[in-house]
Formats: sequence, C-alpha cells, structure tokens
Amino acid sequence: MAFKRIILLTVFVLSALGKGEGNQQYFRVKPKDTDIVEGQSADLQCHIGNQAGAVQWSKDGFVLGFDPDIPGYPRYSMIVDERRGVYNLRLRGVQLDDEGEYQCQVGPEHKNHPIRAAARVTVLDPPGIPEIEGYQEGDIVQVGDTLTLACITRGGNPQAELIWYRDNVQVDMSFTTSGREVTNIRTFTVDKTDNNAVYRCEASNSVTYHPRIATVKLSVQCEYTLSKTSY
Repeated sequence: MAFKRIILLTVFVLSALGKGEGNQQYFRVKPKDTDIVEGQSADLQCHIGNQAGAVQWSKDGFVLGFDPDIPGYPRYSMIVDERRGVYNLRLRGVQLDDEGEYQCQVGPEHKNHPIRAAARVTVLDPPGIPEIEGYQEGDIVQVGDTLTLACITRGGNPQAELIWYRDNVQVDMSFTTSGREVTNIRTFTVDKTDNNAVYRCEASNSVTYHPRIATVKLSVQCEYTLSKTSY
C-alpha cells in the first residue's frame, strides 16, 4: 500500500511539474537577421510554442502594439495563426528607414515568464547614378595639364564600388568615402592621346544587375585639334 502511495505521489509531482516550468512558453521559430532590397517585402518569422501571453513586435525599442493591423504603420502587419502560435511581422515596400532591430515579444501570463527574440533588418539599395566632376563636355584642356576627374555616387547599401575606364580599359583609382557617398578620383597628366578619349565611371554593388554609368569625352588642344579647328 505504501508502495502504491509513493507511485501516486511521484506521478502527481511529475504532472504538476509538467503544468509548471516544463510547459513554459517558448519560441519554436525565432526571427532571423534579414537583408531586404529596398521596395521589396519580407516576413519576419515568430512561432511560439505553449503560448500563454499576448504577442507584439517592437522596432528599435518602440512597441508596435497587439493589433495585427499595427495602426500608424500602413506597410506593417502581423500575420497571425493563433492555433499554431504564428505571429509573423510582414514588412511591405521596404524603405531605408525600416532598417533596424525588430523584436518579437511575448508577455507573461500566469506562471509563464515573458520571452523576447530579436533580429536585425538591413535594407539593401543600389547606388545612385554617378556624377563626374572636374571636366564637362565642351571644356578644352591643354597638353601637359594635370586633370583630376572625380566620380561620385551617393547612396547604396552595401557600399558602392566605383571603377574608371579609359576607352574601355580599366585605369587606376583613389577612393574616398564619407557616409553614404563614395568618390573615386583619377588624376593624370594630359597628353595628345587623350583627345577624344572617353572616360567612363561605373558604380555597382551586390544589388545592381547592371552598373550605373557616367561618361565624359575629353577635348585636348594640340596641333591636330587646332588645325582641324582652323579648317
């Protein structure tokens, strides 16, 4: 009889533990760091097991609320399947200011502790169309002049790569960066072979399918161009 009581007591204790700490709410799927191309959409996953508390998301510490429609954020919504414990955050038409840390938060309930899971969203975008400074079409330079061409592109995440070409042959470069602006400077001494030479600057990163391009065609004053002009 005593043996049966011990067994029943053991079963009772195990059952009580199963309803307590053993059944705490937990994340079946946590949100993951996500790269999203600007203008596209994505879902941040959040699946909860043994859910007891209410669920909401936050962005950079600012809570978005429990309403799945997320008032005030027309491009955000929570895709909910309560039966399966799914509370995914959908971001539509992503913009640069959507970049940040997002956190799925499950509140406390009864003996369940609150739980949190965070992920970083990085917004990718192509670089802007480059601009060439230091020379404009129609300018004339002299043989022996020192010419500095600066190719500048703004924006772009990841940072843009700029490459100079002279008549389709890649030439040397000197990079400078300032925030989301990248500059590639080409300095050289002008000679007569630069007359009608086309300098092309290409800007690209992992988001661009085709480089963004700017070109300039040089006009160099030399005996050949002068004779042509006089004619």
